[in-house]
Amino acid sequence: MYAQLVIPQPGKGNRKTGQIPTAYVARESCPTSCPLLGNGCYAETGNVGLHWRKMVGVPWAKFCLMVAEKLGPRQLWRYGVAGDLPGFGGLIDRAALQLLTTANARRPVIAYTHKPVLDGEHPVAEPNRRFIAEAIAGGLMLNLSANNPNHADALADLDLAPVVTILPNAYARRHRSLGRGRREWAETIGEYRDRVSPLPTYTPAGRRMAVCPATYTGATCESCRACAVPRPGGAIIGFPAHGAWQKVEKATAARDVSPGEPWIFPNHRTMAEVIADETTAA
Repeated sequence: MYAQLVIPQPGKGNRKTGQIPTAYVARESCPTSCPLLGNGCYAETGNVGLHWRKMVGVPWAKFCLMVAEKLGPRQLWRYGVAGDLPGFGGLIDRAALQLLTTANARRPVIAYTHKPVLDGEHPVAEPNRRFIAEAIAGGLMLNLSANNPNHADALADLDLAPVVTILPNAYARRHRSLGRGRREWAETIGEYRDRVSPLPTYTPAGRRMAVCPATYTGATCESCRACAVPRPGGAIIGFPAHGAWQKVEKATAARDVSPGEPWIFPNHRTMAEVIADETTAA
C-alpha cells in the first residue's frame, strides 16, 4: 500500500482543507462496495483526481514515519483526501492501521472511511468494526461515511464512531466558477438559508443533520475541526453532493438494499427529485 503526505507551503493551503497537511492513499484501498466508484466520486475528478492519478507515493511504513516525524505534536491533518483506510478492497489491514495509529500519536485528524462495517454488507464487516474501534481507542479519530441519511442511521446504530453522510446537491449553497479553482457565491447566505429551510434536517430515525459549513461559508477543515473530535449523541454531518452530483445522487439514492446487492440504482428517484416534485406540487 502506498500513500503520500502533502505539507502545504505557507499561504498556499487548499480552499477546502485550509493550511493543514493532507494525505492521499492508493486507490486500491477503496472498497469495491462503495457506490461512488466510477459514479461521481470527487476524488476521481477535478484537481483532486488529477493529483491522485499522478500521485507518487511511498511505502506505507515510510508514510507512517513521515506522519510521526514531520507533523507537530498537536498538528491537525486530513487523512485520505483520496483513498481509504489501509487494506485492499473491503478488508482493513489491521497491522497497517495500527502502525498509522501509533504514528499519529493522538494528533487531531480528519479521516473518513467507507470500508464496510454493517453485517450483511460484506463478510469483513465484523473484523473491520473491531479494527476501527481499536484505532479510535488509540487516538486516531475516524468517521464512518454513509451513502444517505438512511444508511447514516444504520451506521449510527452501531455506536462505533461519528457518522457523516452524503446529502442531495440541493443542500449546497449555489456558486459560480471563476476558473482555476476559484469561485464566488451566486446567492447570499440569507437567500441560501431561505431556500434550504424546507429541506429535512433530521434523518429518518430522528438524528440531527448538520450541513458541513465549508459548503455554504468560507469555513475550512482547519477552522471547523468538527470531524476531528468525538460527537457522542451529536449531529450527523452532511456533505452535499458536488462535482458530478447527479451521478452521486443516483448512486446513493435512499432505498432498501439486500445483502450483496449494489447501491447503484440508476432508475430510482433520488431524494432531490422527490423534494423538487413536492416543491412544484405545492
